[in-house]
Amino acid sequence: MQPNHSFENLVDVIRVSAQSTIGRVSRGALELFAVDVTLVALGIRSGCLIDTFSPRVEEMNLLVQILKSKSTHFEYLLLLTDDTSNYFIVNSRLLAARVEFELSESDPSPWTSFILLDEDISSQSRPSPAVINHLQAIISKDDPLLIPPTSLGTEDAISLAGFLLEYPFSYRPSDLSTDSNPLGGIPLLVYECSLISRDPSTPRHSLMKFSCPLQLIIDVPSCASDIIQSRLVSRFRPRLLGSPIPLPWTDINVTITPITLNHVAL
Repeated sequence: MQPNHSFENLVDVIRVSAQSTIGRVSRGALELFAVDVTLVALGIRSGCLIDTFSPRVEEMNLLVQILKSKSTHFEYLLLLTDDTSNYFIVNSRLLAARVEFELSESDPSPWTSFILLDEDISSQSRPSPAVINHLQAIISKDDPLLIPPTSLGTEDAISLAGFLLEYPFSYRPSDLSTDSNPLGGIPLLVYECSLISRDPSTPRHSLMKFSCPLQLIIDVPSCASDIIQSRLVSRFRPRLLGSPIPLPWTDINVTITPITLNHVAL
């Protein structure tokens, strides 16, 4: 196991390892995947969703094992899957810290607000007991590698995903069986948090992209767009600058775009 790598080395290790374990994946999708997983491994964010290709669980399981053998930087990588064959790669150490501190009832300002999509849109500071129990089960396992399907209902699985991806807002639909498109036609603000560099030749990298209903931003002062923008910078800039190895980017940029769509995927 090699103790030291540059960022570019780590990205290359993931790319080469994925090419040898996963079926055909486009070059662009593989590059994006490698960068995202490296950022998770380094603790810049707690998790990422694999949504640019569709691997088999056996392939992903093998890939994580290979990565752990290649560098200590991959030590805390954890593969999660759910009942709909979504795969998340998370940093188990960072996730455990978030569960301990951010889901505590004593935390006056949790990072993630859980948006309840019902007749009236509202928010709460904690997810459902089922989601909390599942998160606690994940972090209590000894040296986990693969966490099996959540066995959560679809509504809870959606709010779990938002927490794993470290979004400031995570949706919790009331009943998808009666309304499969609860955000359709609803005015939203879309936030994109990106890594940027002073070097114009270094392309920006989208760290995360998420939305919030405009009405909630109007009704709840703590959800105001300028506050969320400031919180994103305050959260991720120190991680970026405190990375265990130098990164190509030097700062955080947040853009906010109003949008209304007929159909919105959760």
